[in-house]
Amino acid sequence: MSKDSKAERSFPERLKRWFRLDRGNVTGSREIRLTEELRAELGPESLTSTRIKAIKELSEVLASKKIEENGIEKLWLLVQDLLSLTSPTEQRHTTLQMLTTLTAAHDRIGAMRHVFYNYISENYQHEDTKPMFDFFREVIADGKQLEYIEEFVGPFLLEWLPGLLASPQAADALSLLVNLVKFNAAYLDEPVVTGYVKQVVVQLHRANGETEALQCLRVLDAVLAYSYLPSPALPTFIIALTRAVNVPQLTAETWKIMRNLLGTHLGNSGLYVLCRLIQSDGDPHMVRGAIFFLTSALWGNNKVSSLNYKPAAVLPTLQQAGNNNHVLVVYEVALSVQKLVSKMSLELHLSSWDLLLDTLSKLFEHAVALEESHEKQTILTVLKDTLDVIEQLIDLQQFGGSLDKFFFLIDLYAHLRPESSVLRLLDHQAQAMDPLRPHWLANLGTLLHQYYRRDPRPNIRTKALAILSDVYNNNRYLYGTDMVRNVVTIQMEGIETERNVGVRTAAVNLLVHIAITQKSSVVPDILNMLEKIVIAPYSSAGDCVQVVRESEAADIIAAVAGLIRIFKKKLWELPSSYAIQAYRILLSCIEHHYRNQTVLEGVSRVRLQIFEMIFEMRANSKYQLGFPRISEKNGQGEEDSSTSLLPQYSPYIVVDHKHGQLLKDAEQEHGDKQLPSGIASEASQEEPEGALSDATPLLAQPKVEVTHLSLTQSAMTVIVAMKKEKDWEVLRMILERVPQVLQNKALILSRDGNDIDYFAAALCALVTEKSLGLPESLHNTPAKFTKSDFQSFVFPVLATLASYHMHLESVIQQKVIKCLELGVLSRCAGPLCVSALTLCVLEMRDSMIKLLREVMINLSKITATVQNAQPILEFLS
Repeated sequence: MSKDSKAERSFPERLKRWFRLDRGNVTGSREIRLTEELRAELGPESLTSTRIKAIKELSEVLASKKIEENGIEKLWLLVQDLLSLTSPTEQRHTTLQMLTTLTAAHDRIGAMRHVFYNYISENYQHEDTKPMFDFFREVIADGKQLEYIEEFVGPFLLEWLPGLLASPQAADALSLLVNLVKFNAAYLDEPVVTGYVKQVVVQLHRANGETEALQCLRVLDAVLAYSYLPSPALPTFIIALTRAVNVPQLTAETWKIMRNLLGTHLGNSGLYVLCRLIQSDGDPHMVRGAIFFLTSALWGNNKVSSLNYKPAAVLPTLQQAGNNNHVLVVYEVALSVQKLVSKMSLELHLSSWDLLLDTLSKLFEHAVALEESHEKQTILTVLKDTLDVIEQLIDLQQFGGSLDKFFFLIDLYAHLRPESSVLRLLDHQAQAMDPLRPHWLANLGTLLHQYYRRDPRPNIRTKALAILSDVYNNNRYLYGTDMVRNVVTIQMEGIETERNVGVRTAAVNLLVHIAITQKSSVVPDILNMLEKIVIAPYSSAGDCVQVVRESEAADIIAAVAGLIRIFKKKLWELPSSYAIQAYRILLSCIEHHYRNQTVLEGVSRVRLQIFEMIFEMRANSKYQLGFPRISEKNGQGEEDSSTSLLPQYSPYIVVDHKHGQLLKDAEQEHGDKQLPSGIASEASQEEPEGALSDATPLLAQPKVEVTHLSLTQSAMTVIVAMKKEKDWEVLRMILERVPQVLQNKALILSRDGNDIDYFAAALCALVTEKSLGLPESLHNTPAKFTKSDFQSFVFPVLATLASYHMHLESVIQQKVIKCLELGVLSRCAGPLCVSALTLCVLEMRDSMIKLLREVMINLSKITATVQNAQPILEFLS
């Protein structure tokens, strides 16, 4: 073969021939032999370009074939000069790539590992990181083989690690570190492991992504699982985990590592480090992570069973964490407390509960101070749920803490609690409203101020009033007056402006109860408050709102009913001014209604109650006022057993009648200055002047105060009602009850007015005046209600006026007679009207003579019936 033909052959052809790689050559297919010719190509004697070309082509073959025995040493000697720092970078990288491929293809490189390590350790700082690190990884088989260099790799990698982690090869370096720890932990000294942990922690803090962070955690996990974590590295190790656990993608992996750590012999030390981190008040993320680990390990769903610590051991630390107002810390502490209360409440004792409640108080304080956000609502939800669990424990009698302390916390943040919780709080506070406790009246006032005046929830406000009522009932005999002056009148001021009708009604019932049971000077104040409630719908003239349903005026109905009860009760008590004040308030209510009927037009019950009271009043022969048809016991429980012994008529209030004694001047009456206008008092027994001059003061008898009451105002109220009332139910009741009242002349005939004339004129107007539009203007009437039907209710009332002929003026008498003339034609009231005319013939002769002709003509028009026959014959006789 000539030299030219030899030169024309390509290097791969010659390489195949040298290595005898023909397909039929079995030996050539298993290994690569370094022939003399190949060594010449790779040796220093050849041109650099030839050597580089040969190295590149050899690298391709080495990827799939192994070199002959001792070939690694021979090849190293041939190419090591190309790795000199004086050689071009490309030559060094090409040579390193070939050596990397060579070591990767050979599991056992023997002593050459030490040679390669020496080269790497001497030149890694001067060479590019990637090719040198790739070569290093293959030399130590990715951390799995350290033969001949066991003592050197650990410290060397620790020295090189900062540079590797700062380079693009950081992920590979971490992977190498994991394998190194797993397979060769025995060769890693304590300082080396500590250095690894610190470097990985630094890298974890600056990780660029989830993958890199997880790789760092795997290194720490490997150190914990396959090596011995040195005590100096424990704080650094735990700090890294407390920070990493805040990342949602890393939480599960981080907790797994921490749980493994706490389950080792370092568990107690780990808990100590966690407590110190929580107390350090450092980075909020770190503190939050420490709280999570601490509480999860002791009372979490997957707690560490080897840690035999009660919650009381760490609750002081948790309480101190509660002082941190960072939102993350507050949230984590709240979750921890919630888990503790839910799962381990039976293991908590008094001191532990005190710490927990103090912690909850701090958490509420921080949460409320936060700006409105989703985080704030989340924290408050957790805290509310925790309080709900504690309340359930209280109901089950499994709460071992101080009830006063717990309810004090509820009291502070009652506006955040549901109604059921606040109602439970009020029940607890009610137990402390005892005169034997200091400042009990002030505390009662505070309770009313917070839960009656300030709380917007009706049920809570009503409950506060119920507590006030109970406390009053229990202590009214000794402290009733003080309670009314210092609590009731202050806290219920402005009750008439309350918007919730249920609350107003509850307040009215309480005020009525107090007014009935009190006899002191506070009663007028209570009555004034009730008056404001009754008059409230009319107070804003021109801006009155029509009340459609009775439920919207339940408070007014209750107030009127209460005032009636007060009036009936106070008739038999001194001073009489209380009864008179209640009486005048009731009449004032009716007067306001007929001045502005649109306000409570649909609430007839108010007027019915007042008129019912007016028509029940009676006066006896001594003109004493009373309610003889009413049982002395009203069924409300205010009276005692002595009530049944009371007379039917009050000895303290008499009707100001026409035939009574003249009233003395108000200035001469005892106590007149305290009585309302139109009321005077006199002694029931007047002693002669000087009669008691020689008597001993102890034997002096007190004077009984008698009050004279004019019923003119009530009579005028009824008269106005007959003219203006448009509700047939009310008007019918008036017309039905007036005849019964007219039978009691002592009640009707007043001193200062001629009430019967007004009665008669009003009744005549119902029959004769077309301007009233009766009965068309009435509502609540029966179907097909005719004028005749309406007048059938009026004529019986007119007929009763005949007995008052002596007190009727002549003009009024004639009006009555004319109305009775029309009545004789009534089917229902005809006989009654004829009998009344008969009485008029006997008692009103002057007036009757003038109208007799018309009367006779009208009588002639009456249908001849058996029913009408007798009255007509009596009249004609």
